[in-house]
Amino acid sequence: MPAIASADNPNRPPSYINKRVCPSNFPDLSKAIAKDLQGYLTRTYTRLGFKSQVVAVGAPEVEPLSLAAGDSQGDAYRRAIAANSAPDASKAIATADDPKQLFISLLERPAGKLDTTKKAYWLFLTNTRRGWRLAMAFTRIGNSPPQDVSDGAIADAVRTWLRDYCDRNTFCHSLA
Repeated sequence: MPAIASADNPNRPPSYINKRVCPSNFPDLSKAIAKDLQGYLTRTYTRLGFKSQVVAVGAPEVEPLSLAAGDSQGDAYRRAIAANSAPDASKAIATADDPKQLFISLLERPAGKLDTTKKAYWLFLTNTRRGWRLAMAFTRIGNSPPQDVSDGAIADAVRTWLRDYCDRNTFCHSLA
C-alpha cells in the first residue's frame, strides 16, 4: 500500500484545490476575470445548450461612466443596491465607493462556423462584506439602448467566477 502523503511531504504533487485568491483591488480583479472569462463563459454556454464558444476576450476597461441621477442604468443600479442593503448582518451590504464598472468585449463563434461576432458588456460589480458581487450587466447592439442581461449567460459566468474566487463565505476563503 502506498504511503499517505502528508502536508510536509516534499514529494507530494502540488494541489491546486482551494488555492484561488481574490485580487485585492478592482483593476487586478477585472484583469483576472478577463483572463478566465473565456473558459467560464464557454462552459456556461455548454451547460445552457448554446451552440457557441468564446474565441477571445478583450482587455478589460475600468474607467467608469457617469451614473448621474436620471440616468436609467444608474437609477436601476441604485434600486438593486437599495434592495440588497437591509441592516440584517446576513445580507451583503455594498460599500460607499460602489458601483465599480467593468467594460469587456469578446469574440464568439457559432459551433462549426468560421464567422465571429463581437459582443461588448458593461458589468456593475459591488464589493460587499461577503465578497465581490455582480449587481447588473448590460449589453448594447448597434445604436439600440443598453439591454439588461443580468440574468444572461455572461452574468452567470461572472457570478460563478466571483463565487469561485471571491466569496468570503466559502471554505477556501475562511482559512485566513
